[in-house]
Amino acid sequence: MFENIEFKELKTAKGFTFPLLDYIPEGWKPLKNASVQPLGYQWYWNGKSLFGGEYKDALIKIEDEK
Repeated sequence: MFENIEFKELKTAKGFTFPLLDYIPEGWKPLKNASVQPLGYQWYWNGKSLFGGEYKDALIKIEDEK
């Protein structure tokens, strides 16, 4: 189910890369208490265990709520 998701990447000046998506995949949930996220994005995760090898997270572009 999650293996068909194609991620874009955000690269930082320090060489880190973060997965980006323009939509929320089915079953994904907002990641509460994320320490840092760029303006206009929110962290989401797939709800799988970090220890089971199926965990995925991504920055999701959120709509501007004005």
